[in-house]
Amino acid sequence: MSFIALAYLALLPQEDNGEGLYRFQPGTTWVYSEVQREPKGETRKRSVMEAKKFEDGKTEIEEKEYEGEATEPTQVKTVYSYLEDGYVCWGKMVEEKLTADLRVFKVGAKKGDTWTFGEGKRVVQLTHMGTADVTVKAGSYKDALYVQMSFGDKKTSGTADFYFVSGIGLVKGEMKMGDLVANQIELQEFKAAK
Repeated sequence: MSFIALAYLALLPQEDNGEGLYRFQPGTTWVYSEVQREPKGETRKRSVMEAKKFEDGKTEIEEKEYEGEATEPTQVKTVYSYLEDGYVCWGKMVEEKLTADLRVFKVGAKKGDTWTFGEGKRVVQLTHMGTADVTVKAGSYKDALYVQMSFGDKKTSGTADFYFVSGIGLVKGEMKMGDLVANQIELQEFKAAK
């Protein structure tokens, strides 16, 4: 799953029961810009996401991904945000079964708390890092929730920093491999459903 597909789903908790982490009204939309940096060059993408429905405890979101300046989507997919075993999860349907791609947030976590997700060599650790002030095209946000994901092994490792705002969701994400910022995503526009 692409970084941008993951990025749209996480939300800052608004209530102790976690509903503010995964529940959006149909018609809520997000627009993100993404820059991927690789040895062969830089790729720019735009992602437009819309909450389609909330049913059976999960928000179904349609994601349309556009490469560069394309006016037609290069990819359209359906992704989900939901609560499972006390964790807000990002997932997708695999053979008609909802499958988590990542446990984004642990309901009730406090600064310094950690949790893991995955198996074998694909285990990642996530840490509640506290809050930070964040400015992106969509606006400036004080006290955004800051969650850091650590991944990799002895050969390749990195971190992904995610910043979330209550009632909006992800406003910024940045993946680093060593000193290189390999991927950056920022919220360009947000519209809550009416």
